[in-house]
Amino acid sequence: MIKKLDFPLNFSDSFSSETVGNTTTWIFNWKGDLKELLPFSNTRPYFLENKEGAQFLGLKRIVPTEKKDHELFSFYLQDFEGESAEHIVCECLIRKIGDNLTIALPVNQSWLPYFDFNKENFNSKKLEIIEERPNFNDWQQGVNSALKMIKENRLNKVVLSRKLSGRWEGSSPYGLFQALTRRQNNIYKATFPYTKEEIFQSFTPESLLKIEDGKLFLEAIAGTRPHHNDKDQNLKWREELLTSDKEGREHQSVVELINSTASELGRVTIGKREVLELQGLQHLKTPITVEINDWSLESLLTLIKTLHPTPAVCGTPTLKAKEFIKITEDTPRGYYAGLFGVITSDYVEISVLIRSLSIKNDTFTAFAGAGIVDGSHAMSEWQETATKLKSFLNLDSTEDQNSWKWENCEAQ
Repeated sequence: MIKKLDFPLNFSDSFSSETVGNTTTWIFNWKGDLKELLPFSNTRPYFLENKEGAQFLGLKRIVPTEKKDHELFSFYLQDFEGESAEHIVCECLIRKIGDNLTIALPVNQSWLPYFDFNKENFNSKKLEIIEERPNFNDWQQGVNSALKMIKENRLNKVVLSRKLSGRWEGSSPYGLFQALTRRQNNIYKATFPYTKEEIFQSFTPESLLKIEDGKLFLEAIAGTRPHHNDKDQNLKWREELLTSDKEGREHQSVVELINSTASELGRVTIGKREVLELQGLQHLKTPITVEINDWSLESLLTLIKTLHPTPAVCGTPTLKAKEFIKITEDTPRGYYAGLFGVITSDYVEISVLIRSLSIKNDTFTAFAGAGIVDGSHAMSEWQETATKLKSFLNLDSTEDQNSWKWENCEAQ
């Protein structure tokens, strides 16, 4: 396995190093994939891969007693309800951008104790879905209640979510993570522990924000159609997506909220509406750019608080939509539709955790949602969430790898 991963095992493999304070940063040339290291970690890892393939890995979470002299990056984690928001600092920090691998850790310490490359090979073969919540009747009732409030002008939009719970077979949740990300492109791939027994994984196309080179990059993503191998059918769905009044209004509500918030920070440029194609799905997407001179951690946290939860995962007006979700959904969302990202001295990227699953031992719960606006129908939104769930729960392209009969949740 060591030979297969070809991970740097010696300090001498480094072509550059720097020691500042109590931390040494080593730089290597490495063509591997940090996801392959996750099952061999001796501590539960924090991991994020962005849409461009940049990877961030943190091992052995610590509670800093003072500001670190030299910090490669930290993670930011927040739940949907906004009740838990924290910065996560790890003792060993690994970043990979292109073939450039950077490892930061305490002076005179090796990174090898953080891994056990003698562990067995990891795999995940099957997901067995046992329960879905809500059932269709309850879902229909929730959608109809939302439509009634929309008609009465008490809501403009609300996003309702569904859960599929079951068991999975395999030797490591990180083997499962690798399997589920194998065919996923142009998305964020995240995994992190959030209790002593539970691990969260997300396969999300949605970015809350990105700060780089004096610019703030935002995206409005809302409006959905399927995306499959049939080219003609895909073009038909694409045209439906671009011309649908319902999808257009849902998308525009997200654009307008982001624009009103971002305009307070600098000059805003709203890009052209386009179609984002993913494995199994396609969405309406509008890029938004803001020119900013500088930013501080305090201003960043204020911006995050203003933007989240977005209309794409909550609805509008925000407070009324959150209250409706709290009343309608059977349990708090927790980190589903929450935030996870990385913060450095000159770079920030925060993802929104949609299309996710929570893992505890050999059980899992998967989450996906749909936006309810005027013109929505319970059945079509039910089928949309089924499409989203199917897009990331299939382990590979073979049908027999997933025992769930998708017609169970696609039609009633």
